[in-house]
Amino acid sequence: MNNRLYWLAWQLMLPGSGKTVWQIIDHFGGVEPAWHAGEKAFKGVPGIKSSTIESIIYQRRRINLEQEVTRLEKHGVAFITFDDDNYPIMLKEIFDPPPVLFVRGQLNSLAGTGVALVGSRKATAYGKTVAQRLAGELTVSGVNIISGMARGIDTAAHQGALAAGGYTIAVLGCGLDVVYPRENKALMYEIIEHGAVITEFPLGSAPEPWHFPARNRIISGLSQGVVVVEAADKSGALITADFALEQGKEVMAVPGSIYSNMSKGSHKLLKQGAKLVTEAADILEELGLEVLFDNIELASSHGLKLSVTEQQIYNILQGDPLHLEDILRQVELSSQDVMAALMFLEVKKLVKKLPGKMYVATK
Repeated sequence: MNNRLYWLAWQLMLPGSGKTVWQIIDHFGGVEPAWHAGEKAFKGVPGIKSSTIESIIYQRRRINLEQEVTRLEKHGVAFITFDDDNYPIMLKEIFDPPPVLFVRGQLNSLAGTGVALVGSRKATAYGKTVAQRLAGELTVSGVNIISGMARGIDTAAHQGALAAGGYTIAVLGCGLDVVYPRENKALMYEIIEHGAVITEFPLGSAPEPWHFPARNRIISGLSQGVVVVEAADKSGALITADFALEQGKEVMAVPGSIYSNMSKGSHKLLKQGAKLVTEAADILEELGLEVLFDNIELASSHGLKLSVTEQQIYNILQGDPLHLEDILRQVELSSQDVMAALMFLEVKKLVKKLPGKMYVATK
């Protein structure tokens, strides 16, 4: 049996338990000697529970690796082991990288520069619009978009990257033969076509609640930085941000309305020192990426970088205050795009919101 199959065997037995697998492999000096170790020998592994040992011994007798490889091939799933050359370098550097990744899609760009865009499943229209816009602008700059294919912000981030013709990676908390959430079936296949869907969980694995914190460490591990677009006070996106901090990655957040519960988590991060993001340039600057912004931004006369949409709206607000409905009539944009641009212009102190949904340029 070749070494790749030993790696696969350990991943099948202990998915989502990278720390335990690495303790076992380090103790025995490799995946092959660990696989052949006797039950008594496992008792010498520091920190391993007797129930885990029993499970390993039981599963080791039952696993048919050749059958599992055939099953993976049938579903169009490749597997990358920690020893393989195409295992993502960024992921290798975290504390407990998954020994094996299961992948559907394009493998060649997994090692590219990546930014994670994450946030609430119950995202507002504002949050979704911002996620799509940031993903599209980062994609134009050659950055891979990484997220978890969950409802809300994750979905919007993947959609924004795909709409801009970019490469996006979805990290799942279930097997790659399971579509979760079900309404993202078409999105999942589009990502497979133009990016990659990956997981550490074997085929048939259901989306158990404990899988998602494990999944989140991979999202942050693959990324150079994590951007929380919109998150409530106890959002799972904050877990991803915590992992990013532990892994030495940059953490950024998008501001929202002070009256929105869906931005409380984002604002908490900003108070704790996260980089404030109002445009893709903020993310690229924080990560020290040398990118030309001409495709996505215009320089205003005030030295601030504005998106094309922001510049258009800023221009029409140069005279008397305008009602939101009047702004919408003058631009061929969705209300969500206009509201997002107005929010960013307010943050940049170029536009002021007046009573009665009136807006005016301040400079």
